[in-house]
Amino acid sequence: CCDNVMLLLCMHECYFCYRFFGFFFFQAEDGIRDAQESRGLGDVYKRQGRAAHLRRINTHATTHLTIQEAVDAGIAVPEQAVPAPALALRFPMCPGLWVLRGCCTAPETAWEELGSQTADQLDWTALRDGGNSRRGVGDTMKAYCGESKEMLLQRGGRYKQQLLSRGRKWNCWLKDPAISQAREMVRQAVEEDKTICQEAVSLLTEQLIRYTEDDVWFAPHLDKDRSDKSHEPVHSRRYDGPGDVIAAMGIGPRSSLIMKPASGQAKLGLSLKLEPGDVYLIHGAARWEWRHGISVDQSVEGMARRAVVWRFIVA
Repeated sequence: CCDNVMLLLCMHECYFCYRFFGFFFFQAEDGIRDAQESRGLGDVYKRQGRAAHLRRINTHATTHLTIQEAVDAGIAVPEQAVPAPALALRFPMCPGLWVLRGCCTAPETAWEELGSQTADQLDWTALRDGGNSRRGVGDTMKAYCGESKEMLLQRGGRYKQQLLSRGRKWNCWLKDPAISQAREMVRQAVEEDKTICQEAVSLLTEQLIRYTEDDVWFAPHLDKDRSDKSHEPVHSRRYDGPGDVIAAMGIGPRSSLIMKPASGQAKLGLSLKLEPGDVYLIHGAARWEWRHGISVDQSVEGMARRAVVWRFIVA
């Protein structure tokens, strides 16, 4: 009986893939495809998650590269902005985009730390409903960390209003060596970039994020902060999420960064495969003239995405 049920499920999966994805895979001949075979229900779920991930990045990008492939193709240019063995790469085709390879030497440890009892003691904010709550909300959660309470309010304007009205709390640094090391490496990279550091740069906040298992798609978008750097309050539906320089580090599972030009057909979308511990950093044209998004590879069953985001402001 069990064998028959398994056979029916596999037949259903094959028909579903043929019926709904056959045309897609034909159209994406030059894209990415998954060639692994399913061997049980667990593999079925992984394969479905993997197929959804590939469908998303094939929809929004025509070029799909690993970091090494980007270097080999001359799309990424290595720079001496971070200490070895980490590697800093800039992308001339997308000014203001950097990828810092291997910023976190122990992403598995950092992933565990974000789910630890110590992390549970932080004040977490539910992202979707905007309310402040401890664990148990069943939503993607964010904790704001930094050197002092005042640092969160440096930007002022809309961001200050948002923090105060929604009850978002300041937390001390989460004492994890891997995250601390990555923070300093990111700070060094920002300071080494002469297109940024013609003025004083300060860290606004370090955001620890625990995503739900189904929160796997951050659609390509333009940031809602003010490109004119005005601190005046602005329309809540148009502007949000401040920071002149934004650096984001996924610590698991794997994901792909998607960069798409905001307008025009001269440039095509690019997807970069990021490993846990890699950081992407955007400022300038990469923030205001390119849409950026993240798709999470769900081939690791039951592993919800966790990330750290740093926001810097330029005086």
